[in-house]
Amino acid sequence: MCATYVLSEKDNEEIAQILSDIENRLGEKVGTGDIFPKNEAPVLLGDGPRLMLWGFPGYKGEGSVVYNARSETAFEKTMFGDSMKNRRCVIPATAFYEWSKSKKKYRFRRSDGKALYFGGCFKEFRGVYRYTILTRDADGAVSPVHHRMPVILQKEDLDAWFKDPDEAARLLASAQPELESEIA
Repeated sequence: MCATYVLSEKDNEEIAQILSDIENRLGEKVGTGDIFPKNEAPVLLGDGPRLMLWGFPGYKGEGSVVYNARSETAFEKTMFGDSMKNRRCVIPATAFYEWSKSKKKYRFRRSDGKALYFGGCFKEFRGVYRYTILTRDADGAVSPVHHRMPVILQKEDLDAWFKDPDEAARLLASAQPELESEIA
């Protein structure tokens, strides 16, 4: 379950460009660092980047949010189905965190240093656009630490992710990039 991720332009040209595009569009600086549920953060759409809040309103009352969706069932779930068919997004990141059963915090990032692109979906709630991150069974470096991880898309697949629901469904199960981990 991805509950915190990192957004930093330091040493990452892709992220620096995304942040610059949003700042030019909005006319204000975008915050970076650790991103938590309920934070506003950059999200990529087929027509460009924008800021949204992380987490759909939850069922448990005021203040609760659903910040992850299981990719295996998201197309069928009432909360996510329409968004998965019509409003997919991509969440740019430089790293994400997972905690082990022994409560150690691990940071995961691409081994090649490139940006991470998490698959997600979004929806408008009471005039506010909000997104959720899709997760899948963990593999590679993540599986010894946690059983779930974000769906990570390849940059060259983003256009298909935005435009074609059938292709998006296929991409949910595609191979994930090689990640490296370190205790944070």
